[in-house]
Order: sequence, then structure tokens, then C-alpha cells
Amino acid sequence: MPQSIPAGLTKEHVLKALADLDAGIDHPFGQPTGYVLVHEDKRYAPKAVVGLACRYSLERVLQPDEFSGGEAPGQANFVLRKLGFTVISKSDQAEEPQTGKNWSENEVGLIVADYFEMLQSEMLGQAYKKSEHRKSLAPRLAITAWRTKNRWGRCWKRVRWSNVGNPQER
Repeated sequence: MPQSIPAGLTKEHVLKALADLDAGIDHPFGQPTGYVLVHEDKRYAPKAVVGLACRYSLERVLQPDEFSGGEAPGQANFVLRKLGFTVISKSDQAEEPQTGKNWSENEVGLIVADYFEMLQSEMLGQAYKKSEHRKSLAPRLAITAWRTKNRWGRCWKRVRWSNVGNPQER
């Protein structure tokens, strides 16, 4: 029976595992079944990432039958999200470009919440990068790169105008 992922895994360990996967390292994990980790416009199997990342925290690869890739605390998807990574359902990534379609209530909510987070940073004098916010938000919206580039700009202008009263773009 799979157990929880041992404590001690860090974002740095995961980034090293992603680099290993990009380099084509051999591993005992199969293709992702229900979810993918999205990082820098690439898709990875969450279990493979966590299993390989454990090489850096436990000094050995955690085998596929030793842990679960699920959503519960201690499972791969949960742990990766807690470390700040984006894990989405495979069905969400297959969405067609939505040219001419309305934004969902969820999409609008996520974008507005992200905008207010940036506004708060600005008001507190804290540095932030819109491009990093956009990159982290796009996979949660399960939108394509085209849609990210084209619809994000229009939404940003509308939010800036309606909530701040200043149409200036940054």
C-alpha cells in the first residue's frame, strides 16, 4: 500500500528532478494518467517528478509503488502544489482555443484575485512581475498560449480601467 511522501522535499529538489527529466534520465515511472505538472510550458508526470526529486532529499529514488500521485495531503499532486508548482488535470490541458467565447466565472475570479494581489504588492512598495503572475495563472485557467497572449492583455486593460480608474498600462 502506498505511503505518504516523506517530509523534507523542497522546491529545489523538484527543480533538479525537472532538469533530470529534461535531460532524458531513465526512471521507473510511466506516463501521467490523470494529472500533469506544468512548468515553463512543459508537461511532466507528477509521480515521476516526486519520485526523482526524492533522490536529492532521501538519496534514493522513491519507487512508484511507495507513494500515491493523488490529491490528498502527503500525495504527489498535493505536495507539488504546496511547493508552489502547478498541477492540472490532463482533461483541462486538451481544451481548444476559445476564440470568441466568454470567460467563465472561475477564470474571471482567478484573474481578478491575481490582479488584486499585484495591486496590494504595488501599494506596499513590493516588487512583482506581471509576466510571472501571468505564467503561473495560465495553467490554472487551462488555456492555450495563444489565448494567454491575446485574451490576458484585454482582460488586464479592463481590470485596470474598471478597478483603478487608470487606463495606463505597465
